[in-house]
Amino acid sequence: MLGRLANNLFWMSRYLERAENNARLLETYLRRGLSEKYIEVDDWLAILAITGQSASYKEKIGEHNQTAIINFILREKDDPASVLNLVKYARQNARIVRTALTRETWQAINDFWLYLQKSLNRPAARNDLPIILAKVREGSSLVRGAIDGTMLRNDIYHFIRLGVFIERSDNTARHLSSRYNLFIPSENEGLEGFPMLKLEMILDAVGVMRAYKWLNKGQIEPDRVIKFLLNDPTMPRSLIFCYHDIVRQLTALENNYGKTYEALNISKKIQSDLATKLKETLALDDLLNFTNKFIDENAKLSKLVEKEFKFNP
Repeated sequence: MLGRLANNLFWMSRYLERAENNARLLETYLRRGLSEKYIEVDDWLAILAITGQSASYKEKIGEHNQTAIINFILREKDDPASVLNLVKYARQNARIVRTALTRETWQAINDFWLYLQKSLNRPAARNDLPIILAKVREGSSLVRGAIDGTMLRNDIYHFIRLGVFIERSDNTARHLSSRYNLFIPSENEGLEGFPMLKLEMILDAVGVMRAYKWLNKGQIEPDRVIKFLLNDPTMPRSLIFCYHDIVRQLTALENNYGKTYEALNISKKIQSDLATKLKETLALDDLLNFTNKFIDENAKLSKLVEKEFKFNP
């Protein structure tokens, strides 16, 4: 496969995954008890940190208010990380490689874009937000279903999956990094019920609240939440699960092309380091350093994939 086509497939899937993640994050904060009792300015700033829009928002808007932040994340045309632009870029990449996609996959992506283009052509009314955000999740799910249900398991599929799990692991790590203070007992003293609500919101924003409660009998505890998000091999948004799949896709690409790639060696090392480190009890005050290091290594792997597979020849 030509490197530029692999590039389009890889980034198509990353943009779609990121759009879904950011929409779910907003949906969680709007749905889960955002009364004056619980929501703070820091919570909204943390959202911008997770979506990677802090600097852009500060430069373009500056004012810290809920409505402005919501519309910025959803539809800011001058910010490449807005949900509207992410789906636009995903559709542009898909259009370039349209002949490599099944009809069902292209149709799902195109319909997704057309809906958002119409729905977000003006600031979203508060009453419309739940429907729009749910449609973003639904649109992403329809694309994922079309890919899983109709695409051949060849190099096209492997590059798509690779993009999904590199993006997904980055998102999970950013949630932990941006809210690490919630896991430190000294930060939570005297706040009965308060930190647990916010830990629930992290789980909900990652999309794993029900799965966590099934495994932990409803007990929301900081160390259990950390373990679940980092190293539960059965949970498709944990770091260890994502890296199992990243290694699987890179192994398949090596076999397909009959070449050896350093990206596979690096991904195996990250996977091994995760498994080794997470067998230990991760000290809560080490969480920030651990997740930040992971985010950096994950980004470097992405760059290496782009280089070795000649995304930009």
